[in-house]
Amino acid sequence: MQRCPICKARIKENSTCNRCGTDLSQLFTIESQATHFCEQAIKLLTTNKVDQAQRAVEQSLQLKNTQIAFRLHGFIECLKNL
Repeated sequence: MQRCPICKARIKENSTCNRCGTDLSQLFTIESQATHFCEQAIKLLTTNKVDQAQRAVEQSLQLKNTQIAFRLHGFIECLKNL
């Protein structure tokens, strides 16, 4: 997250917005979990566990729509259709 969802101020390294004081710690946690699920999906693909990888990437997308998760989901769909 680069900007506060409330006031659009640039986010620094702390979990509270410097401008409006909003606690952003839960949002940072969600982003971290989404990244974790994407990384887990990639690891699962390396061991040919396609169904588990699909579930992991879907969990990531439920938390946050990122370009990598979206593309990874498409890649897994292509694999399943081979």
